[in-house]
Amino acid sequence: MHESPKRWVATVLGLFGGFLGLLYAGQPRWALLYGMALMSLAGAALWFGMPETGLQLVSWAFALACAMQARHAAMKFPAEGLRRWYSRWYGLLVVAGLMLAAVGAVRAFLWEPFRVPAGSMQPTVAPGASVLVGKWGYGHYDAYGFFLMHRSPSATLRRGDLLVFDVPQLRGIKYVKRVIGLPGDVLVYEDKQLQINGEALIYEVRPDYVDAAVGKFYARRAERLDGRVHDVMLDRGLPPLLPSVGKDVPSCQLAAPHRLVCKVPQGHVFMMGDNRDNSLDSRYLGPIPLENIVGKVLRIEGRSDLAPRR
Repeated sequence: MHESPKRWVATVLGLFGGFLGLLYAGQPRWALLYGMALMSLAGAALWFGMPETGLQLVSWAFALACAMQARHAAMKFPAEGLRRWYSRWYGLLVVAGLMLAAVGAVRAFLWEPFRVPAGSMQPTVAPGASVLVGKWGYGHYDAYGFFLMHRSPSATLRRGDLLVFDVPQLRGIKYVKRVIGLPGDVLVYEDKQLQINGEALIYEVRPDYVDAAVGKFYARRAERLDGRVHDVMLDRGLPPLLPSVGKDVPSCQLAAPHRLVCKVPQGHVFMMGDNRDNSLDSRYLGPIPLENIVGKVLRIEGRSDLAPRR
């Protein structure tokens, strides 16, 4: 029995399903065009960054255009026209499932955006900022809370990299921190300054960092790590080491009241936040196993803050 596409169904599918409304209305070429345009927009927003408000406006504009065109195509559908498989409910389910699987694969194996809610990486990453993480080569592949597979990491790790990792002690929680120590390194943290394998890092005094949210000034230092420079901030009102630093961390010991010594075991990395006095990192959690690393931060809010300053 012949059944023409219903205008209201085409409109609703176009509004909330984008190109699916065009497929339902028998317009596969327009559906492909809209789908490619939307994927290009999503990719550009992911890589180059776009304010959430602007992205939402553009997305709604695409949805309205799809809905209007799908409704128009449904109205113009020939009275005796033949609806192909892709315009039937089962075809739409197959296409939608394939698209969701493709998006999930990209997020699981290639790139995934994360939002950083806290301020442990200030001044590099502001609270609430979004980061884009490259996941290929780190072997820890998951998406939307579902773990897919694990492989031995093949990516090269460098001191100074920003990595996202699963916190061993907090199931389902991911942190972003900076790699400070590689396997076999001996780290000393004394008077809020670092030494790696007996060599003290070079620090340069920079203008104070002002946290407008709390109205507080922090000391700011440029820290040179393996030829790359990043800023760290220090709370002048807190002691060099908090009482819980190094507690119950087998690879660390307090050599003196204000001197923490840690040796990074094989298969682990030592991670620290740039907000040195307000960061739950390897000083408290211990070195992070390589298999917990999710990926490397490539961009911060659509711009690169990772380029070294010479």
